[in-house]
Amino acid sequence: ALLLYELIQQSVVYKKYRCSHFRSRVRRSPEEDKILEEHGNKILVYELGGNLFFGTTDKLLSEVESEIKEKDMVIIDLKHVRHIDITGAKIIHQITNSIKAVGGEVYISSLKERASDEKINVQQYLKDLDVIQAFDKSQIFDNLNFALEKAEESLLDKQNIRKENNDEITLQISPLFCRLSDNEFQVIKPYFKHLNFSAGQKVFSKGETSNCLYVIVKGKVAIEATGGEKEKTRLSTFTQGSFFGETAVINKNYRETDALAIEKTSLLALESSDLEIIENEQKSIANKILLGLILNLSEHLRVTNESLIKLESV
Repeated sequence: ALLLYELIQQSVVYKKYRCSHFRSRVRRSPEEDKILEEHGNKILVYELGGNLFFGTTDKLLSEVESEIKEKDMVIIDLKHVRHIDITGAKIIHQITNSIKAVGGEVYISSLKERASDEKINVQQYLKDLDVIQAFDKSQIFDNLNFALEKAEESLLDKQNIRKENNDEITLQISPLFCRLSDNEFQVIKPYFKHLNFSAGQKVFSKGETSNCLYVIVKGKVAIEATGGEKEKTRLSTFTQGSFFGETAVINKNYRETDALAIEKTSLLALESSDLEIIENEQKSIANKILLGLILNLSEHLRVTNESLIKLESV
């Protein structure tokens, strides 16, 4: 009886936070970053943990219903859940219905991660009780990062800022080149090459000596590393207007990761040899590009640090 009492007293909310200062691993344009900072509190994350059973989940339902606001996007992450009974499964279903009732969206994450037999049992139990079937496939994610990425995309779509840009506009709004004057921009424009990639096609592979810096005109590119048992881990995702590949160009080193087009993607590529020409012949332009690189890296570190500080305080 004492053990049961102790279990009931334990909170099943491992962490709870809104996402104005916590992001997925997607690298976005400054405009999109600003919108996520201003409106990210519409994304609410519940990381659940421990044992979800009749004694603990009623409090969870009350907490969620008191916390959610109209049109919130709620992520229920199950990475830390060890056990769930029929009551816990039904409560998750009720929570889902409560979120939808106020016009919200709900996503569930960390069901498919490779984990212990306990995680497999949780996943199977939710299937057996038709809880998983209540979710569309587009609402179920391997991990929390992918769910956050989806919620961010939904939030940005609602802001209606997405627009298709041509090569010239993409370069002009890129953090690397936005400080260039019109005349300076015309000087560097001929050095860029337009490249197209289909979904699933590699832009570069680990170990290659490819020497290009890339700016995304349209589409998405994932940066992946190979871990144990040759399992792929996505380190980051780059979207329209962002750039990648600069490290190997600056260090003149081998690629340390793979870059993969997630969808049909158009890129602008600047080779290191052409960058050296710009450095030698147009010092002021090269300095502005370098400043853009430094400031973009600094901003990325600022956002990352804020996320870590906020998570520590949760």
